[in-house]
Order: sequence, then C-alpha cells, then structure tokens
Amino acid sequence: MVGCRLEELISADEPWNPSRFEFRDKLVCTIDLGMQGKVLFAKGTEGEVFKVIRDNELIQYHVAFQGRVLQVPESALAPAHPESF
Repeated sequence: MVGCRLEELISADEPWNPSRFEFRDKLVCTIDLGMQGKVLFAKGTEGEVFKVIRDNELIQYHVAFQGRVLQVPESALAPAHPESF
C-alpha cells in the first residue's frame, strides 16, 4: 500500500518549487532564531519540519523546535545529520 499524508500534498494548480527539506526531516538552525529581539533557539538547535511552504521561489518551513513551531526560511537551516543527505 502506498499513500501520502494530507500535509504532504499540494494542489495540482500550484507550481512545484523543489525544496531542500521535506515533512518530518530533522534539521538544525544555522543562526540564532528569535522573536521581538529575544533569542528563542540558539544556532545548532535541532528541529523537525512540520510543513513546507512553497511561496513563489522563496521556500520556508514551519519547524518544530522543542515543542514550539516557527516559520523559518530555507537559508537558515541545515541537515541535522548531513551524512544522510
């Protein structure tokens, strides 16, 4: 049996923009991440992709870091285990 999760699908009308990461991939932030001037997660904090946002050519992700979800641009992320990529 083969299938997809709803969060892994996009509409047939939407353009396909390839992304570096996909749903449930483990990754780390390459910069400190924060909101309103406060660092929430230091560089190197591991997270998991919750959703891929393909908006035009800019790829962003909803990433769960220690139970909190942030929207992060692809440029601020790296594989958690590069040997598996």
